[in-house]
Order: sequence, then C-alpha cells, then structure tokens
Amino acid sequence: EDDYRYFQDNSYLVVQKKNNYTWATATLPDLNPFPAYWEYKATFNTAGVTNGIGNSGLALPAMLYNDKVIVFFLVSAVEQTYFFGYYNTNKNEWVKIYQSPPGENKSSGHINKLNEKGEATNTLALYRNGNTIGLYVNDKLLEELPISSRSCLNTIQGIGLAGVGRQAYFVNRIS
Repeated sequence: EDDYRYFQDNSYLVVQKKNNYTWATATLPDLNPFPAYWEYKATFNTAGVTNGIGNSGLALPAMLYNDKVIVFFLVSAVEQTYFFGYYNTNKNEWVKIYQSPPGENKSSGHINKLNEKGEATNTLALYRNGNTIGLYVNDKLLEELPISSRSCLNTIQGIGLAGVGRQAYFVNRIS
C-alpha cells in the first residue's frame, strides 16, 4: 500500500502504511551563520494503524566527509522515547549521536503520550549555539551535546519530516 502526504487545513498530513522509515526533506538556501533553530510540531494519531513504534520528527540532510547522511530527531508518543542520530545513505548505517545503551532509545517523561483517542501533540526543537546542540521536547531541554569539528551537524543543508511505522500525523508548523 502507498503512503500519503498532502496538505489539508493548513497542515501537512502524512499517512504511513509501511513499518519502515520514510522521510521527505527540502534544501534551504542558506543556514549559516549559526545559531540555527528548527521547530517541529505534530499531532500523532494512530488511526488504527500504528504498529507500536510511531516515531516521527525532524529529518535534516547533511554531509559526513563525502557521504550523504540524514540526521534524525524522532520521538515516540507510544513509548515516550526519542532517538537522535543519523543514517548514512551510502553505507546503509545507523549511528546514534548521543551515548545511550546500544539498541535503545532514550526515555523522557517530557514526551506527551498517546491519549485514549490515540493522539498526542509534541513540539520538537533543535537549537545550535556554537559547538553545542540542544534537544528540546515541549519546551523542555532533553540534553545538550557537544559538536566536534568533523560532525555532520556542521553541514546541515535542509530540513524535513520523518516517520517510522504505520501511523498518521500532521504538522502545522515547521521552521
């Protein structure tokens, strides 16, 4: 079955019918000089199709040496967890940027959990200031991380949306 993406009522609606990762990004004309700030707000709605993962969030195209990567900041309103890392499209490799136990995402009570209707609203933000990047959910700082000179976080080229698993969500503001 196909995934659907369209505009409705001033929002970008995504209906994802596959269990895998999907993302759509756009290149921005100029993201320098930093600091740069992105905000993502989405209402996660299971609509009877979420498979238990339900991650959604930011997808930021970047470069790591000569490889194209996608930096992801994703939250799960099902599990109240988040992931911050990148996918190297040339090497088919996932790398977490923060230090957490292998194979695990980090938990946070700041992430709004799905309600009885299967909906939750979470605002994600990344804020870069010099050599640090802050991860925020619902205006609460999750963590601040150092950025090395060779990090793909120095080469962000655009902004976009990503989802994992069967779900429906909409975004009414991205900046």
